[in-house]
Amino acid sequence: MTLPAHFTDMILRTFGTAEGTSLLASLECGATTSVRINRQKISTLPSTPSLWSHLPMADDVPWCDDGRYLQGRPSFINDPLLHAGTYYVQEAASMFLHTVLRQYVGKPALMLDLCAAPGGKATLARTALPEGSLLIANEPVHRRANILLENIQKWGHPDCMVTQNMPEDYSRSGLLFDVILCDAPCSGEGMFRKEPVAIEQWSADYVDTCAARQRDILAHAWHCLREGGLLIYSTCTLNRLENEDNIRWMTSTYGAETLPVSVDDAWNISPSVDTDACRHAYRFLPHRTRGEGLFMAVLRKGSTGSTSQSHDTDINPLLYMKNTTSQRHRQKSKATAKGFTDSEQATLHSWLRQGDAFDILPMDDTAVALRRQWMPLLQRIRQHLHLLGAGIVLATRKGNTLVPHQGLAMSTQLRQKVFDTCSIDTTLALSYLRAESTQLPADTPKGFILLLYNGVPLGFVKNLGNRANNLYPQHWRIRKSGS
Repeated sequence: MTLPAHFTDMILRTFGTAEGTSLLASLECGATTSVRINRQKISTLPSTPSLWSHLPMADDVPWCDDGRYLQGRPSFINDPLLHAGTYYVQEAASMFLHTVLRQYVGKPALMLDLCAAPGGKATLARTALPEGSLLIANEPVHRRANILLENIQKWGHPDCMVTQNMPEDYSRSGLLFDVILCDAPCSGEGMFRKEPVAIEQWSADYVDTCAARQRDILAHAWHCLREGGLLIYSTCTLNRLENEDNIRWMTSTYGAETLPVSVDDAWNISPSVDTDACRHAYRFLPHRTRGEGLFMAVLRKGSTGSTSQSHDTDINPLLYMKNTTSQRHRQKSKATAKGFTDSEQATLHSWLRQGDAFDILPMDDTAVALRRQWMPLLQRIRQHLHLLGAGIVLATRKGNTLVPHQGLAMSTQLRQKVFDTCSIDTTLALSYLRAESTQLPADTPKGFILLLYNGVPLGFVKNLGNRANNLYPQHWRIRKSGS
């Protein structure tokens, strides 16, 4: 790879000749591969280690309990367990968010991931947050927002919402959060060896543009943060303009306080390159840590209390709503008067392990389950923001029939025993994931069948006897082979 001359000069000035030279040399090496396991989906399965016999797992990622390095890079797209949400392919340095959240968020919290696509840090955050928390994952770009929604649904945690909005929409919404993650769009220098296109688009002007955009995002995020709340700022770039200089701007403009994170010296995480601008910051440099480049800093709004002390048990959503008369960017409610009958609602509740804790929300002919405590918050979000998804998509109505939805198959709340099941092999699983017509064994019951792959729910079909109608979402289907 040929690095831009201005970039190499910048690295040498920022890190010094010796450190900078080692860093530049590391960008010529191959990227590492790592995954994060979804324990909520596999904790009840027998012989769990056998699930991963096809993945060349090596060492643990030390700053994330569920992270694993791989010895190579398999063909992930052809692994049904990936599509079933049992693991997520994620760069190891990004998993440092796990350490941050586990240290600072000890009680239920309302969290916003403001720039969340494709969903790696969002799914990690929802796993790391205490039970009783809610995560709202947002992405401004339509195409990326739909990818985010798919990955959130595959991960399967019921206490998530997905929106597609600009940061200023949130600033106007009147919503307040305990924790906001700003994994800001950046120049991507830390991903040069993994994404060569980042090299092609890099320029000094692009760095300036990214830094200005990041400050705008940070300003809107700060407006949505409660007193005592945490703002976690991260980039996958190396220059100080998008990192320490932006933290300096936050501390001088808003009085933000940078917080220390407890790390092990053996992790080889590097400190801030400018402790005057940013006293506490954490840099992952490819020549020192096993992963790609990352910068992360934790900011607190105000000095009274911390997020981990903000709640005793459950969240009262009304505490997170400012009084506002703003009517801009209102979304017309999708709920209709049609609703679902008492009998249908009883059926839908029976499909969930904790059905009594959820309300059934009709959205056109689709039934969505959301924990009762989040309903007031949902109403506010639907008034002021563009909601793409919330809770668990349970079913669609076709005529007088409730057709179970892929969102239910992916959910950790799925009550599997209420459905007839059929275990399938890899060949049939990949055919199903390509949304192809499926033939099940002759003794398979007719009706809606939950397909299991290695004991993990993969999705639904409607078995007609001579064939099974594939209910896998067309827009999720595998379109090509590869990694």
